[in-house]
Amino acid sequence: MGKGFVSPRWKNPLCWGSLLLNVVLIGFILLGPHGPSTGRPLPQDVFTKMAEDLEGQDRIIYEAVLQKHMDNMKKSGRNIHEALGLIGQAAHQEPFDLDNVKAAHTHLHAQHREMDKAITDFVYEMLVSLSPEGRQKLRFAPPKRD
Repeated sequence: MGKGFVSPRWKNPLCWGSLLLNVVLIGFILLGPHGPSTGRPLPQDVFTKMAEDLEGQDRIIYEAVLQKHMDNMKKSGRNIHEALGLIGQAAHQEPFDLDNVKAAHTHLHAQHREMDKAITDFVYEMLVSLSPEGRQKLRFAPPKRD
């Protein structure tokens, strides 16, 4: 009589349990429920939520000021993305040079400061331009992610 399909080591229930556990874990990783991102909300979501209760002339003013500053904010976002890429390139570069990584990281911080300035300029101009009633209706809490 020849050997059976199952080798002696697979007759051990611990081997089957280990295999089953690995399959379940891989399934959770690939297909499992992924909760909402815990990262920061997108600026567009924040700005939309901020002006949700504005009406009339305040709404028009808000939209005009937002459009005026949106190009700077988008440009800063692209610059941040590029700066992150530079950090990755510097980290993978051979021969490795820590000074290049530090320079790329410093560049990233400069891009973050530009984004902060663009958002700050928008908020200041918006607050100065809106009526007192409009300022009272603004929502400054970030929106919750679903």
